[in-house]
Amino acid sequence: KRRPKARARLGLDVGGTSIKLVQVAAGADGRLSLAKHLIQELPARSAEESGQHRQLAEWLQPALKEFPALPIAVAIAGPEVIVRRLDVPPMSAKELREAIRWQIKDELPFPIQDAVVDCAVVGEVWDKDVKKQDVLVAAAPRSTVQALVATIERAGGQVASVTPGAL
Repeated sequence: KRRPKARARLGLDVGGTSIKLVQVAAGADGRLSLAKHLIQELPARSAEESGQHRQLAEWLQPALKEFPALPIAVAIAGPEVIVRRLDVPPMSAKELREAIRWQIKDELPFPIQDAVVDCAVVGEVWDKDVKKQDVLVAAAPRSTVQALVATIERAGGQVASVTPGAL
């Protein structure tokens, strides 16, 4: 039996008090190990978003030079990042995406048309003898996601994915 080759990934977490950049390697047995990490503590940030992104870019550009050029999995967090579990009737993936947008729109602190919304079916549940899909939903303002991705790309990184920090 042939074993898969070891793979490495980069992860970036921009928190309220620090920025963390890690390289994780998956061995031939599939186990993950921390290969390298950098942590930058942040001074108290202003509420100005452009200042936050400038601070991230200034730190990230030289930090990325210490790591292999790999796509980055980014964790995004903040008061506007919403994560919910919903139970919905079984449906196709296309129908599910539309149904989720309708179901979550009233829970968002920003207009649904300005949101990036994604979902994943994590299982099934039974409600009064009716089978439903257990769905994990994440939403964030499109402008927040786009600004973060643009900042990382300006610093020389390539974003592979954006995930809510709570996950």
